[in-house]
Amino acid sequence: MKFNKITKISISLIILGSFFRIYHLFFTGYFFDIIETQYVWGKAASELGILNFWKNYDGFFDYMPLSVVLEYLIYNLSRIFGDTQFYFNFLLKTLNLVTDIFISGIIFYLPKLIKVKTITKENRLLVSSIFYLVPSVWFVSNVWGQNDSLVVLLGLISMILLFVKNPTKERDFNAFLSGGILSISFWVKQQAILFVPVIYLYLLLNKEYKKLLNFTVGIIISTILSIAPFWLVNSERTIFVLQTVSNRQANTTNGANNFWMAIKKIGDSNEIILGGLSIEHISKILLVISGILSVFIFYKNFNKIKSSTTQLFENLIYLLLLINYSYFTFATKVHSRYLHIAIICSFLLLVFKKNFHNKLFIFTVFLANLGYFINQLIVFNSYDKNVEPKWVGNFFINQDTQTLIIISSWLIISSFALFIWIGLTRKYPNEDLQ
Repeated sequence: MKFNKITKISISLIILGSFFRIYHLFFTGYFFDIIETQYVWGKAASELGILNFWKNYDGFFDYMPLSVVLEYLIYNLSRIFGDTQFYFNFLLKTLNLVTDIFISGIIFYLPKLIKVKTITKENRLLVSSIFYLVPSVWFVSNVWGQNDSLVVLLGLISMILLFVKNPTKERDFNAFLSGGILSISFWVKQQAILFVPVIYLYLLLNKEYKKLLNFTVGIIISTILSIAPFWLVNSERTIFVLQTVSNRQANTTNGANNFWMAIKKIGDSNEIILGGLSIEHISKILLVISGILSVFIFYKNFNKIKSSTTQLFENLIYLLLLINYSYFTFATKVHSRYLHIAIICSFLLLVFKKNFHNKLFIFTVFLANLGYFINQLIVFNSYDKNVEPKWVGNFFINQDTQTLIIISSWLIISSFALFIWIGLTRKYPNEDLQ
């Protein structure tokens, strides 16, 4: 079997990515997130029972209801090998590894899943292999140990189901299933909520009201089935968790967020007053403005592209990327993983010719990934119990952390601005709409 140069490079990247990912399966992840919380919760849920845990557990807990089920399953599976923190950590990271493999598969097989025109098969393999290797993704999945990629995978499956060309009855069921899957994703991690306005906007503008109804019914039924048992045994905890995870701005200093980190360090952010407004109010105004601008970028060419599945799906992913950037930049602090949806979307967008051959777009993806990776390193190193892998701590021996925070913030904000510029200036020649 003969392979061309691009295929050989892609295979090399996959092998290298697999080495980095598998190597870090054997190290403890972010100690607080993985051991002090998720491992402890999984063990407690196993000992008490899932619903009894939800009803009576009196320790710290701020995750969504279905996350308990996931931690319960991983903990009980780890007991087959030995009731240790090591096996829980190993299996959780293995799940993340498999999740990223599936996302790589979506990038590569996208034209097989829905009828869209993309770059060549060899170039799609290259993009998917780069995604698999890029440290901004595998650091979260296989060093940190968080399953943010799982939320994105379920969200992408939900969106793809709406574009699958099936007979009418099957399309109705696909919309129902799409809503159900997205609901499950949300009850695992709240970031999935960002998919909802994107999908609703698409269905409303495209006047697919039956799909919209079936999608909504899927969300409602899945939500009832997912949350009803937890609500019945302890409604107060359910409400508390929803309030906690929905207000990540409460984690910041006086409303300061990623945007302000590029201007002034977060410890002094409450001193910033512009035009008589606190930065918290300014942040909310900027969040609304950037959200409206993101929708405008999607809407401005909608009538021209709505008949093209390729352009419609691409622009929907682009809108999701911008919405995630708005949320990350103006509603969460810099020390978070909440840009993960946009990072993965940036690679999915690269399979479309217009982006793959656009040097500015590729440069912007690079800036985004570099800024996000530095951000993860800073957060991981800031917790004193994260003693492994040692290369993370060694990286900061001669580094000024505050300077790195500012650099990371500017990289992310610059990439956001460039993505907006690219979206605003994008044109669609007639041949692109075939």
